[in-house]
Amino acid sequence: MEKELYEKYADKLLEAMKAEKLMNKEVAEIFGVPASYMSDMRKHPEKVTDPFMEKIRAWAISGKPLRDYKISMPP
Repeated sequence: MEKELYEKYADKLLEAMKAEKLMNKEVAEIFGVPASYMSDMRKHPEKVTDPFMEKIRAWAISGKPLRDYKISMPP
C-alpha cells in the first residue's frame, strides 16, 4: 500500500480507539497482533506490516465499531 493509505487507515484506527476508549492491548487482541504493533501505528504508520494493515483496512471497510469487529478467518 502507499504511504498515504497507511496514514489514512492508521488515523481511522487511532480515532476509533480514542472514541471507544480502547487501549493498545485491547486493539491488538482484536486484530491478533502483538501490542507493540500499536506503538508503531502511532509513531510510524508507514512501517506497519502489510498483513496488519490489511486487517485494519478490512475493519475500516466493514464500518463496524472496533469492539464489535471480529477478524474473519480464511477456511
